[in-house]
Amino acid sequence: MDECILGLDFMQLFGFTLNIGGGTVQYGNLEILLLGDNMEEEQIKRVLVTEDTIIPPQSEAIIWGTIEGNDPMSITSLIEQSKEAYRRLPVGRILVVNREDRRVPVRVMNVDTQACNLQKNNVMATCCPVELIATCGAVAPVASASLCDSRVDLMLGDVGENLSEEEYNKAKQLLLEFKDIMQDSENEGGRTNMVTHRIDTGNTRPIRQTPRRLPLAKQQEAAHMLEQMKEQGILEPSNSPWCSPVVLVQKKDGSLRFCVDYRALNNVTQKDSYPLPRIDDTLDTPFLELIYFQP
Repeated sequence: MDECILGLDFMQLFGFTLNIGGGTVQYGNLEILLLGDNMEEEQIKRVLVTEDTIIPPQSEAIIWGTIEGNDPMSITSLIEQSKEAYRRLPVGRILVVNREDRRVPVRVMNVDTQACNLQKNNVMATCCPVELIATCGAVAPVASASLCDSRVDLMLGDVGENLSEEEYNKAKQLLLEFKDIMQDSENEGGRTNMVTHRIDTGNTRPIRQTPRRLPLAKQQEAAHMLEQMKEQGILEPSNSPWCSPVVLVQKKDGSLRFCVDYRALNNVTQKDSYPLPRIDDTLDTPFLELIYFQP
């Protein structure tokens, strides 16, 4: 919620009616309550610190506060800065739904270079009731949802012909459940930042090979592939002393595959010998037997 100042010229132009005595502004059929000194003091409640809390320097936190008093409250309230609160601890203005225990979350920020100690029952904010004047209508479904369904149908492809309707729906539901780990579009490349890889070349000096000249008909296609991989985050510009030539290989369907000839680099790479377990031995372990063959 942002504060603003409305001038008399603006209010006259748009037909606002200011009721000083009642503390309201009338605009058509809408009556807006002024949240200022005109509000009755009994409607404004103080928010007290629920328990002793230390806010580290130059940081923010969400802490629990308790609305003072025990009288009935409205459904929704506005939490904002209190004049009695610690000035170096700004309070974020937020709307909250009141709870039966009168506890509300309060967002505070310590801008000081020293920690701030909030003691129990200290005043840190004010709470005033607000009235709901409008609700959000139906939200149109996200376009990507239908796009995702079509991608899943495409992924199932010819497999769906060999499945019953129930099996097809289960397979589709499984793919939709784990759609966040799958490629959503052709322009999205799957990758992870959880694992990094280092190529050990020992004391070998950097190998910088001369780029191979591509046929004129394939240069535009290569430039398009480079730009596409750059947008996907697969590659980035580099000034490394290592350089290997690009090779375009034609696939069975006639399209081109972008490859890099790393044979010279592979010849000087230190090999790590870590034997992988046999797949059949792994599948024959008792643990996996329980998973695959349990009725």
